[in-house]
Amino acid sequence: MSAFSQRLKELRTEKNLTQAEFGVLFNLSKQTISGYEKGDASPSFDTLLKLADYFGVTTDDLLGREPKTTPKIHKVPLLGPIKAGVPILSTDNYTETIEPPDGVIADFAAPVEGDSMIYAGIYPDDIAFFRECREPKPGHIVAARVLDYDAAVNLKFYVQKNGQAVLRSANPEYKDIPFTKKHAVVGIMTGLIRDGAPVVKDYETIIYSKERLDERWNKVVYQAINDGVSPEQFAALIATMKKFLKGE
Repeated sequence: MSAFSQRLKELRTEKNLTQAEFGVLFNLSKQTISGYEKGDASPSFDTLLKLADYFGVTTDDLLGREPKTTPKIHKVPLLGPIKAGVPILSTDNYTETIEPPDGVIADFAAPVEGDSMIYAGIYPDDIAFFRECREPKPGHIVAARVLDYDAAVNLKFYVQKNGQAVLRSANPEYKDIPFTKKHAVVGIMTGLIRDGAPVVKDYETIIYSKERLDERWNKVVYQAINDGVSPEQFAALIATMKKFLKGE
């Protein structure tokens, strides 16, 4: 006996109708109703709709199917300024929640402030999403904070430099921040959403930063030329300095 057969018999019995009486209502024979309830026959789609309307149920209910449920929308905390001594995901640190983009797994989100990550395509007012993580790998973009200090999380690259972990901006205007015992990584970035497209100001900021970087390098090159240093000597000097910095 199918789920439909059982459900049809149950609903018919609740109406106190015999198979013959029930068949008359739909211009069907007693044998047809009996076939439905034994599972030997199946109604046409039109008959199925009429049966469902008569009993005041859905066709899914009549067929014994599980009702479809609406997937729960997963939302994560959107952080604000972090309070000293308070766990990162405490409700004291956020006032609203936000839904991550499709396919993005996240535990929390934070608004991007400043232009320190613009070369990585991350602009002010973007919303970055993160998975909780205390031990990032070099190259991860992380949310880091200074312990016991009132401040928003910092969005930086986590890199190793000469054996020392540093927080690095994606903008040459900012210096590396040594990662000390006072710092803590609270998450690695997994996604990003933007309210609108980048504006011309974002482009101008990148161009300005690039020009400043080029200007500094140009001064070094011009100084080397004025001092009679050849390109080969300059390259050899850089190679020597790299070995010195690595302690070789």
